[in-house]
Amino acid sequence: MNDIKKSMTTLIATFITGFLYSTILLYFLSMFAETIAWFCVFATQLGLVAGCLLAILRRSEALALIKTSGMGDAANAMGTNNHVNAADMGRYGIHMIFVAVFMGIFAIMFFCMMFSQFKHIKTAINVIEASAEFLIGNPRVIVLPFIYFAVTVIGLVFWAYTLAAIMSLNDVVSD
Repeated sequence: MNDIKKSMTTLIATFITGFLYSTILLYFLSMFAETIAWFCVFATQLGLVAGCLLAILRRSEALALIKTSGMGDAANAMGTNNHVNAADMGRYGIHMIFVAVFMGIFAIMFFCMMFSQFKHIKTAINVIEASAEFLIGNPRVIVLPFIYFAVTVIGLVFWAYTLAAIMSLNDVVSD
């Protein structure tokens, strides 16, 4: 119980911060839902393509290190003190080509899904925007459950207190 008392300030600050961030997010979604959604879609596509290209670049670097003479110099060029040999770099190159193919396939699949489901994505964005505007316009939908929870907890504490008081009046004997 003492730990809860010590951390009560942090718990209240966390609750208030979460509530404020949620409120700010609602206002941002109300104003910029379409922009935020399309930014996320394009950032995901860009990340998949960039991951594919980075894996290809890392593979070509590994192959270039294998081709250079003296793998000790190649290990120093990579910035490691570990022993690196041609077999390790070859396996690394193979892993990177698998990563590149995997990321490339996902990038193509993601693009095809976004292209084929464009109309549904627009509808989903409109639903998000409408729901954010509804919540901003009707704050009682957000506030009322917290008030109801507080009333319930107060009622439960009162009930437990009265139960303890009644129990203390008589001896309880089981039959």
